[in-house]
Amino acid sequence: MGADDRTHLIIGRAKQEWSDSDQFWNLGLTQPIFRWNEAMPEQQGLSGLFLKIPFLKNQWQATLFASYLFIPTQGPTYQLINGRLTSSNPWFASPVEVLNLSGQKANLNFDIDIPRTQDVVFKESYGFQLSTATNKKDLLFNVFYLNKPKNDLMLPFEGVLNLSTFNGDITVKPQVARHHLAGIDLGWNFTDYKTVFSWIYESEVDYQPIANTTYPILPEQHIFSLNQLIRLSRAQRLWIAYINVDRNPTTIGGVFQSSNLTAFANRNRFEEAIRIKWEGLLYRTSNQYQVQTTLAYNQSLLRDNIWLSAEVNWSVYKGLELFTHCDFFGGSEKTVVAVDFLSAYQNNDRCLVGGHYAF
Repeated sequence: MGADDRTHLIIGRAKQEWSDSDQFWNLGLTQPIFRWNEAMPEQQGLSGLFLKIPFLKNQWQATLFASYLFIPTQGPTYQLINGRLTSSNPWFASPVEVLNLSGQKANLNFDIDIPRTQDVVFKESYGFQLSTATNKKDLLFNVFYLNKPKNDLMLPFEGVLNLSTFNGDITVKPQVARHHLAGIDLGWNFTDYKTVFSWIYESEVDYQPIANTTYPILPEQHIFSLNQLIRLSRAQRLWIAYINVDRNPTTIGGVFQSSNLTAFANRNRFEEAIRIKWEGLLYRTSNQYQVQTTLAYNQSLLRDNIWLSAEVNWSVYKGLELFTHCDFFGGSEKTVVAVDFLSAYQNNDRCLVGGHYAF
């Protein structure tokens, strides 16, 4: 066999495109993501053993995955000071600090019951994937299954109301949950066009509720998407994509199961949305110094929310790159109900300027 036809065993953390939809929309279902910037989440990959077996003249590949190490999705850093959860990161979603009960305002004080590290990281995972080569022309096919911990920790809480001070003491108790994931990608890849239909199934999220807490009940869901790539030229690409989530609403269990709590509403980054994205090379010199630009328009089809993003990368010198990234959110809702990414950050317009150098 040639070098590209050999079976590979990878031990460690590896990025794998399990699903076209999960990868393109950064859903964070198959692989954990680093969410220091919610507008630019970074795929982190799963940790464990990956056995990759190419066959049929390297046009197909089977992947087997097994692990006993779990690293959850990581968000912005925060501090717990005097019962308040605060962060200098603008993408940190602070919890509600005042609750209206029967016309009276109750101040909420928070605490976190941090689980032991070994109770979080030592969790088993396994799965498989069968797919055509990613650069294969004509038919594209991918099927996968994963049985693993859910990348986002569950956040049940225990609440006590002090009637003398009318203050509420909230203790958040992070917990690892499990789910099954399965999906199929089917599409066609030609010289100028690439079309992919994608379906992801997530089972009901399974975990053992902690006594005397209030917790979310996450039912099964089906995610459908269509991703159309148009190669305008060798340096210009256009994506037109659609995503739709079919599921029952999240419900509440435990002590306050009859309450209407919006804290558990934000399950997916997107519920139903479209994205139009253009990526192109604006300028390149003979010395490979170039300016790369990305523009994207995102529209929620359930609410009047949009998200415009623009990014410019300038390769100034060998190993040195400067960049700027801007995000603009818009919506007509007067109150923020964080049911998805667009509604949660509709007032979070900002620009980021920076650079990096590879030694």
